[in-house]
Amino acid sequence: MRRIFGLAGDGIDPIVAALRRAEPEIELVTARHEEMAAFMATGHAKYTGEVGVCLATQGPGAIHLLTGLYDAKLDRRPVVAIIGQIVSTALGGGYQQEVDLHTLFKDVCGQYLQEVTGPEQVHLVVDNAVRTAIATSSPTCVIVPHDIQRAPAHEHDGPAHGIVRTSAVVTRPRVVPAAA
Repeated sequence: MRRIFGLAGDGIDPIVAALRRAEPEIELVTARHEEMAAFMATGHAKYTGEVGVCLATQGPGAIHLLTGLYDAKLDRRPVVAIIGQIVSTALGGGYQQEVDLHTLFKDVCGQYLQEVTGPEQVHLVVDNAVRTAIATSSPTCVIVPHDIQRAPAHEHDGPAHGIVRTSAVVTRPRVVPAAA
């Protein structure tokens, strides 16, 4: 993931700030609308063969990703949607722009849809989303509440109880024709 397409918003400002600090290793391409960010990520996946990544804030911003993600699903392209969410403590309280993102995205991102519940989980969830998108040639979704975005990054020092690690190795299957 060297390029991410998105539109800044209150619900993802900490992620956008982190992406700005990560430049030039990761390029944030700003779209004028979240729907276009999803289409840009899908187009990136279609024409480069890489995973496309789009980024949107909670509520209406997340809703606008749907059309582009359905394009990725129907064309079988790996796209990862990273979506902001209101703070964890306000979930279920009818807070401003609160949307049930699991219900909204369960069809289009049915292969992998996960909400991050702590900074220790970010690496695992993003890694699984990318791996699943590649393996299934489909869109996946990572939901990150605002309080988790603001939390200090967790450095993995080694084995720990309750922490699942992922491998830095990615392999693609070798497809060969039948001998006949």
